[in-house]
Amino acid sequence: MKQIKDIKNPYIKFGIYLVVLVFWLAIWQLISVFANNYFLIAGPIDTFFSLFNNIQTGEFWLCIATSFLRIVLAYIFAFFLAVVFAFFSYKSSAFNYLVSPLISFIKSVPVVCIIIVLLVCFGNNFACFIAVGLMVLPQIYYSSLEGIESCKKEMLQLLDLFELNKSVQFKYYILPCVLKHMKAAIKVSVAISWKAGVACEVIALPQNSIGWSIYTDKILLDTASIFSWIIVIIAISKICEIVVLFIYNRLYVSLSKVNYTTDFSKVKYIKSSIVPAIQISNLNFKYENSKAFILEDFSYKFLPGKSYIISAPTGSGKTTLINLICGFYTSPFVEFVSQDSNNPINVKQKAKISLCPQDDLLFDELSAYDNVRLFYNYVSINSSKNTRELLDEMLQTDSQKLKISECSGGMKRIISIFRAIEHQGDIVILDEPFTGLDSAIKEKLVRYILSNLGSRTLILISHDSANDAAKFNAQICSL
Repeated sequence: MKQIKDIKNPYIKFGIYLVVLVFWLAIWQLISVFANNYFLIAGPIDTFFSLFNNIQTGEFWLCIATSFLRIVLAYIFAFFLAVVFAFFSYKSSAFNYLVSPLISFIKSVPVVCIIIVLLVCFGNNFACFIAVGLMVLPQIYYSSLEGIESCKKEMLQLLDLFELNKSVQFKYYILPCVLKHMKAAIKVSVAISWKAGVACEVIALPQNSIGWSIYTDKILLDTASIFSWIIVIIAISKICEIVVLFIYNRLYVSLSKVNYTTDFSKVKYIKSSIVPAIQISNLNFKYENSKAFILEDFSYKFLPGKSYIISAPTGSGKTTLINLICGFYTSPFVEFVSQDSNNPINVKQKAKISLCPQDDLLFDELSAYDNVRLFYNYVSINSSKNTRELLDEMLQTDSQKLKISECSGGMKRIISIFRAIEHQGDIVILDEPFTGLDSAIKEKLVRYILSNLGSRTLILISHDSANDAAKFNAQICSL
């Protein structure tokens, strides 16, 4: 079924909204006429006259200002407190165990019960502030925690492997993940904050507030004035929602544009003076809670500047071996050793590694080109231009305008390969890089890798080991 929001023509959309508004105003007027009792239910005409009269008084604006300030400050405070709670809940299981029952309790208890308890403990003014905060807190907390938990562990490991600055990781990966889950919660929480705030004011009766005015009108049986306040509350709530969503959208859009004058300066890289060999000696490895070893008594030495093809049947531990080399899993049997006896490398010092993982782990909100450009270690105007031209040619479109969300699986593979090569790590690891690519694109990528590999070590996982070994002049390492 087609929704009003799906209509593109703004005039048609406005016309539909106008017809709906007139329809419900007519229903309201008919009910008022049939009731024939001003004190029971005032009609829309009486309500709008009452609103017009109220607007001309200073008390009206004072009540709005007081309630607005209290509710908005409470919302902002609760919003940031919820985000902080979500962060610590994600980081600490103990904190999560302590906080989760409290958040669930706040979410489940009726608003009126909370207001009454707060009135007894804190008095009318502070009770309204806390009541609004408690209503907002669960909404933002759960959406923030869900957003943080949606961050893929593998992506965070990859960004650390590339030595991308933590602030850049937060801006272009963690924050977009959180914001994706928060939009609906923001819309709901803004409306709830005004409902809870005014409800508390009606019960607590802090002077010069909207709730206090509504209660006064109730005593006077002035339903027209009560309805006019309801219209005001709905209008202010909607305006607050529009403002908050505008800030949200601007922030979200800003995360899709890399500021190279600030963010790029945070990408620091010091090239190793010596490229070590990778020494694997009698490696036995199994996953936690697994009885069988996925790698058993495996030994091999990857020499610097050489190319290797890792070949083995599916499930034999190829990707696991790569993860061990990258440090995603730790093992004392995987070491980085120097070939120069006069200048040995500490076994704890790893070489710089550029990885193209089996899964396409990319910044969804950035362009194809920015996903590569952000990982450059050595940049000149010419190299940047040449890389973009090559990427445009491979993708057959403008990589600066192409969003990752618009890319096919094959395009994402190409971008992942470019990122690994342009990163300029001492060791380049490509985990089944050509999966899903046609032969013509594969040949272009092979030429690109060979022309940009230089003296770096290449480790490539392939199911076509014989052909790939010939293309890269590589040794085959069988598991």
